[in-house]
Amino acid sequence: MTRRTLPVLATVAMAALGSPGSIGTSATAGTIEQSMSFQARLTDAGGAPIADGVHTLDLFIYNAETGGSIIGSILNVPALVQGGNGVVSTPIGPLDPAWFAEAPRFLAVTVDDNDDNPVGNEIGPRIRMTTVPYALRAAALATDAPITMLSATISGALSAGGSASIGGGMGIGVPAPTGGLNVSSSSNSQYATIIGNPAGSGLGLLVQASNGTAGSTVPIFRVQSYPGEERFTVTAGGMTIARTLQLTGGNAALNSVPSILYASRPSNTDYTAIIRNAGGDGRGLLVQGTAGGSGSTIPIFRVETESGTERLTVTEGGVTRVRTLTITGGADLAEPFDVEGAGGAVPEPGMVVAIDPDRPGALRLADAAYDTKVAGVISGANGLSPGLVLHDADRLETSGPHPIALTGRVWCWCDADLGGPIHPGDRLTTSVAPGHAMRATDPERAAGAVLGKAMTGLDAGRGLVLVLVNLQ
Repeated sequence: MTRRTLPVLATVAMAALGSPGSIGTSATAGTIEQSMSFQARLTDAGGAPIADGVHTLDLFIYNAETGGSIIGSILNVPALVQGGNGVVSTPIGPLDPAWFAEAPRFLAVTVDDNDDNPVGNEIGPRIRMTTVPYALRAAALATDAPITMLSATISGALSAGGSASIGGGMGIGVPAPTGGLNVSSSSNSQYATIIGNPAGSGLGLLVQASNGTAGSTVPIFRVQSYPGEERFTVTAGGMTIARTLQLTGGNAALNSVPSILYASRPSNTDYTAIIRNAGGDGRGLLVQGTAGGSGSTIPIFRVETESGTERLTVTEGGVTRVRTLTITGGADLAEPFDVEGAGGAVPEPGMVVAIDPDRPGALRLADAAYDTKVAGVISGANGLSPGLVLHDADRLETSGPHPIALTGRVWCWCDADLGGPIHPGDRLTTSVAPGHAMRATDPERAAGAVLGKAMTGLDAGRGLVLVLVNLQ
């Protein structure tokens, strides 16, 4: 029997459909029914009400008044007809909020149809589904009414034009947030969080925490890799820890100084900057400038007073300028030489050397008395290192494994049995003992063969004597 439906009331509060307890406009949000009321008067083809009793309704939600696609369905809904007027009134559900993501929606009905297929059995016309007044207010919340969310799960976009206050934790991409705000994204091409202020002088991000003491290490801002390796931390005590800090701006400025990096502090006792490499063989500081010629005077490193007075400058051409240079690691001026042994003795610190006539630019251990080819003493004996070693890395004739003291103080091996006891102030010369000096007692032979003057004494035998090297 063909039937048709005369709608008396068929409405749905679409904006009220959502997760239970998801939103409320009062202090306590209740559970929202996932159903709607359906009411209609059903008649047969002749217009007479259908018989009293329980009938089965199948309801289909379409996206068009005719044709279209089925968006959702509620099947096998029992409906009681009584009173002889064909009126049916029943709740239908459950309804999926996703069915109403777009409008309009139309409701089609079949009665006592066993194949659950509306094609050929649909009684019409389809009913346009509309909102009720309170649902309209839910769809456009009043700006003067507070909203209380006991809990919320939002799968789409959330837009707040005003202010939002959240008392518990908020998770974006995180089902169980452990902090005030947890944001997680699995994208390799998009940022998890973007904070922007498009105003001309707009401020960006402010992070605040409780005040910490000067030495506090409690972090107030931290950047780490996933799952937790530290990359950048700002502590409550003002300490910043970064694994690598790279500034790429051509004119970045800190404290209004047009430099890539500027640091300033008012302390009279603490250093402004400390550069440290804690590795066993770690390197310290590398300063690079553009490649300049050998005569370039452009500074790549400079130390000056606050008023601009130069104290130390290193130029691209390799020139270092300094007003006063104090060397605290050694006591003599030396140059590196290749030294040959003599008389079975091998070169070692403290030994006297002479020019090797068979090897231009090289030396050998001195083994002749009053040798006018005397050149100096191998530096480094008795723990006294050279203060300055002069060397041209580009020239072979200025290289060698032994630093030779040409002037200054150096410990020297001497033989007091050859020239007599040595006293401070005695002139020293070469001897027949390879690498050993002796007291110069013959003024005529000493001319041009004096090594320097003794600063300590040696009564007998062989031993180390502190010598002020001064070739004569």
